[in-house]
Amino acid sequence: MFSISRKALRRTTRWGILISAFSAIAALMLYSTTLSQRQYQALYQQTDQLAQLMTRQIGAQAYDALVDKNYQPLQTLADQLATEPLIRDASFYQLNGRPVVRSTHALPLETAVGLTTPLGLESQGRQQLMTPISRDGDIIGFLRLTLEHQSVIDHAKQQIQSTITELRALLGLALFLGALLMAMLLRRDNRSRILPW
Repeated sequence: MFSISRKALRRTTRWGILISAFSAIAALMLYSTTLSQRQYQALYQQTDQLAQLMTRQIGAQAYDALVDKNYQPLQTLADQLATEPLIRDASFYQLNGRPVVRSTHALPLETAVGLTTPLGLESQGRQQLMTPISRDGDIIGFLRLTLEHQSVIDHAKQQIQSTITELRALLGLALFLGALLMAMLLRRDNRSRILPW
């Protein structure tokens, strides 16, 4: 019959607990990284949806001015949009693609999408949003906004990263306190064998 000594059983149990603890730590760190990536993706999708909603609203407001060829309100609107910190420029186009109104200091479309700069450097961190200007299915033109998408994401990324760092620090602190408690209990267990009380 096979028998295991108490000492070997205790040693095996301790190694099992130690391996389980390290596996749990690794799993938690992996989960925190996965959670961080999911949050970044959700953030990107949310900002994209909000930007699309904004361009559709602006496009709906610009319909009458474009039909009447009254470009002054469009120019005012484009310049106001370009003063926002998250918008680089705004442009209105006719249905044939000819620009009608551009905000002051607006980049040409070829530059904004990175076709004229080496490696597309001018377009990095920026997102082009284009929406038709229409009413009841009658499309008469387009609105193009260049968003400083990177600056929108950067602030939120810093907050997410700060939260993940705090989570990891708390996890490390919990592990340290658990190790101290375990050491105290083991020392107490050894003392109780030596001392009768």
